[in-house]
Amino acid sequence: MGDLCNAAPPISTSIKRDNTDARPLNCGTPFVIFHTLGREKRTPKRRCEGAAYLLASLTILACAVWWTRNILYSDSVDLGWHYVVTDYISRFWAWPPKYGSVRPADDYPLLAHTMAALVGAVIRSNLRALVMLSVLSTCAIYALLGWGARRSGLSGWSFSLMAGTLMILLAPLNIFWGDEVIANFYYAQVVGEAAFLAFLLFISTLRSLPVKVVAACAATFLLDYVYTPSAVHLALSCPLLWTVPFLQRWRITHRFPWKEFTFGGVLLGLLALLVISNSIFFSMIKNAAYNGGINVYLGNAGILGIILVNIALFAVLAILAVSNKSGLVNPNFVLAALGGVTGAAIIQWVCFDFFGYGSPYAVSKHAFALGSMLVVAFTTVTLDLLSAASRFLLRPFHAQVQIRLAGTALAPSLFMGLALLSLWWDRPNLSLRSIETYENDARQLVSSEEGSSVVGRTVSFNSQFSSGINFTIAKVALGVSGYNQIEQVMVYSGNLRPEEQTADYFLISPVQATRLDPACEVKTSFPLVASRLVRATCYNQIRSSAEGG
Repeated sequence: MGDLCNAAPPISTSIKRDNTDARPLNCGTPFVIFHTLGREKRTPKRRCEGAAYLLASLTILACAVWWTRNILYSDSVDLGWHYVVTDYISRFWAWPPKYGSVRPADDYPLLAHTMAALVGAVIRSNLRALVMLSVLSTCAIYALLGWGARRSGLSGWSFSLMAGTLMILLAPLNIFWGDEVIANFYYAQVVGEAAFLAFLLFISTLRSLPVKVVAACAATFLLDYVYTPSAVHLALSCPLLWTVPFLQRWRITHRFPWKEFTFGGVLLGLLALLVISNSIFFSMIKNAAYNGGINVYLGNAGILGIILVNIALFAVLAILAVSNKSGLVNPNFVLAALGGVTGAAIIQWVCFDFFGYGSPYAVSKHAFALGSMLVVAFTTVTLDLLSAASRFLLRPFHAQVQIRLAGTALAPSLFMGLALLSLWWDRPNLSLRSIETYENDARQLVSSEEGSSVVGRTVSFNSQFSSGINFTIAKVALGVSGYNQIEQVMVYSGNLRPEEQTADYFLISPVQATRLDPACEVKTSFPLVASRLVRATCYNQIRSSAEGG
């Protein structure tokens, strides 16, 4: 310990980019490196930067909410599963029992759905609550990621332009945070990843080591009820927050810090125990075996390629940070997030490829976090390597505080804006209002005089919507379950033969109804606005009407 005090500057003073307090550390303090993290100076300039970025982020958030106010980017059956759980919670204000009416969605972590039910009670629409919270979570992800990966001066603007441009160019691959709710609708996943980044960034700023540990444990436990893989991300990321000071001490003392390494291992084990001790963890393991459709086109080989690139980027970024050549204000956060998401993907890939646990679907769901951190890490390393050859990109602007403020605080807002643009610009979408109108018809039908003969015995086959939207309405509003649930899917696949049909009615669009024999339509006790109820005996005519649009 004496060598560290006399032969080199204190560890905290060598982390210039982390804006840490330069007070000398007591080298006799046990686990000295764990006390170097989070010593952020609460200066007026730092508060001003934070306030400016908060204002800019809220402005972009307001624009995003306005832009998506009547848009649904998903037409997947996943929407139906998340919607039916939220609807159940809003009706009974309790989580659904195992093997109940929402099976198999009852195996999912349900805290995010409870949030949607609470918001839905305020805005009087659970569907809009799900969409709104998924939009807010996507915005929060890139606001947090932009702030955590921020750089000073011109380098900050260079990062935002480069990273944002890469996301726009790679948008067709659907490998970024936010793509979870485009085409597919992994609502809990996007909420969980936003919470993961928020908790990680918060923990990285805490001063007291015991408080950091308690906060990490509490956040991991809570995240397990939002989205289990996000809890795994946090459990793997928290010990990595000390990567830079750990490697710096090793470099300065020429001795491996075994005590600190052991402490990090114990912390990782504690957080891992919190994750796996929750019964939801084993339910999610069973769900991972389900090989469903996903809007990611990389395959396992592509996922492995990103994992390997991320490992290389982690190593290079760590070397740059330890050598004090990184332009990041907070390299600890970026390294921890990159290591956490990559480590979780490695575990999932190894479990499936070597032991047969999981599915290609489960592996592909890691693509969103891997792709996002790939862009951030690649851009960071590229700028750092360029700046090592030429100090131009990191040349500080000492002339005016306003210029430095614009670079550090407002540049991440440009990244946030470009990231959201890459996700939502020119994407196929549906009118949320038209779906709500059709859903209101179905709900009124169930609550009307015809309700007892309609509920659970009606298939939604509206040609204006995809099979996913029809499944959603049938599941949430028409009470479809059991074999009728399978029949709902088989109708759209064309595999349902008339003799296998058990439903009594079909709910179709008014345009389809004009192509049927008038005797097929069922007269209801109230006028239907966006649908028509027809007898299932006219199934062949109904199929023909759907094929005609």
